Amino acid sequence: MNSSPIFFCLPSFSGGGAERVMVLLMRLLADEAKIKCIVLQEKGSLRRSMPPQCEIINLNRRSGKIAILAMARAFRTERPETIISTMAYFNFAVMLGLFIARHKPRKIILREANIPSSTLRSTSFGWIYRFLYQWLYKYADCIICNSSQVKNELVALNVNSESIKIISNPVDVVSIRQQSQEKIELPSFENPKLPLLVSIGRLTKQKGFDRLVSWFDPVTMPSNLLIIGDGPEKDTLEVLCKKKGLKGRVSFLGYQKNPFPFIANARALLIASHWEGLPSIGLEALALGVKVIATSTSGGLTDLHGKVPANILIIAENEQAFIEEMKKISQKPDQTSSKHLCCLPERFHLDQVVSEYRSAFGLARAPK
Repeated sequence: MNSSPIFFCLPSFSGGGAERVMVLLMRLLADEAKIKCIVLQEKGSLRRSMPPQCEIINLNRRSGKIAILAMARAFRTERPETIISTMAYFNFAVMLGLFIARHKPRKIILREANIPSSTLRSTSFGWIYRFLYQWLYKYADCIICNSSQVKNELVALNVNSESIKIISNPVDVVSIRQQSQEKIELPSFENPKLPLLVSIGRLTKQKGFDRLVSWFDPVTMPSNLLIIGDGPEKDTLEVLCKKKGLKGRVSFLGYQKNPFPFIANARALLIASHWEGLPSIGLEALALGVKVIATSTSGGLTDLHGKVPANILIIAENEQAFIEEMKKISQKPDQTSSKHLCCLPERFHLDQVVSEYRSAFGLARAPK
């Protein structure tokens, strides 16, 4: 086992895509490297998925901004040699904590999980974030992006392209396909025989569930829509469904530890995001051989253009195109095979992605 711990830094153990990737990496590397995890708050659905041998350093702070000094104290005490952080705002806090602690790890890895333009739009102090990208990211030994779009935006912000490495989100194809066989009970729809469409994610503005519900016309689209996930937009979305007369046609299921049987039972997975880095749920649907319909603002899924069958991944260029694709599925008989084939390219498979992360961490090779 590698004697020097790898420090993973993340805001929480919520079920978001960035956190899922980090927790999966910790689980897979825990047998060959010491793992420590610095977290703002030790709560969230992924907490129970953490490897038991991992030491968790809980800063007990509400946000990265107010946790900078607590991080600095932790870094001054722990003196990490290898550190990885994910998500831009949290990366900024980690880097500032290292500066205050006056500690320079042997290797600093920053992972950019979303497109930088979304980070800049999320604050009224965009110029400060631009400065932080240019100033703080130059001290990283490696910046990991999950898609070419994320890389291109970082380069446009004058981040050194030589330090950037594209590593896809890891997808455990074997496990996902096994989990998809679990027996489930679908929610009660007014007409359960209608085609099922599924959309999964945190119920936040980013994920675009508001426009997805608005696009879902009960007259021209004879299908049912299942939305899986929790979040602050839930009450607003339920009111919107009521106004549009979608009762009995749209169902909210809440967070599911295993969403894959629901995807496997659907005609298509819908991704209506306003922005993304690379939505893992889209990759997981492709691993199950289920059609994905995504907005053109759904990030790195566009990197798969030409690498998967054209009829299995649809990138809708605008609102009307998205609606038309939903209509096609709703109005045509199910022509899919009862046994879906994996449509995900090898470079997204677990072994390949973990091997690339192992190399970034400086771990020689996986134990036999």
